[in-house]
Amino acid sequence: MRRMGDTLTLLGRWAFLIGAFLFISAPRAEARGALIDEQGACLVKIGPDILYFSGYQASTGKQKFCEDAPKVGEDTTFVFDVADEELRQRKIGFRILANLGDEREPVDGPLVAEVSPQVHPTGTFSLVHRFAEAGPFIGIVTLERASGDLSTARFPFSVGGAARSALPYFLLGLAAALAIGLLVKQRWDRQG
Repeated sequence: MRRMGDTLTLLGRWAFLIGAFLFISAPRAEARGALIDEQGACLVKIGPDILYFSGYQASTGKQKFCEDAPKVGEDTTFVFDVADEELRQRKIGFRILANLGDEREPVDGPLVAEVSPQVHPTGTFSLVHRFAEAGPFIGIVTLERASGDLSTARFPFSVGGAARSALPYFLLGLAAALAIGLLVKQRWDRQG
């Protein structure tokens, strides 16, 4: 009976280690530049202020995207919501540039689309653009402060890229369960 208890203790240790690894590597609130995906809400951090952001494409219905537009060649709508009443009285603009670098080291390319800085008293503004080619882009939000200074928020995004998936985490968990099962079977075979 003691051998069975030792095996279960070892199994518990392995399960704890694998669980801790999966917890540490699991996706959580993620930031790409000034864009934060916080449990389904997309936020653009511009200095101490936050704007809400949603992206839509006609083929995905009402499903929004936060970071990457899934398809090329159809209208892509970028919607910004300004919740703070004070910010609604400030000029806010949005530009999209081609990214001549990559996500880790973006390099500003030519202007692709723009909403010129203006006051948005209703708190909402949007930009509709049809991307002709897949690739990396840079979103830049500008906010004119009361002092006249400009604050900017930059975030890389892509169009037409592969969607991120939970499949790697599932496969990792499956491999870990298989490894534990084989370890336990080997121990029981040696003891039996």
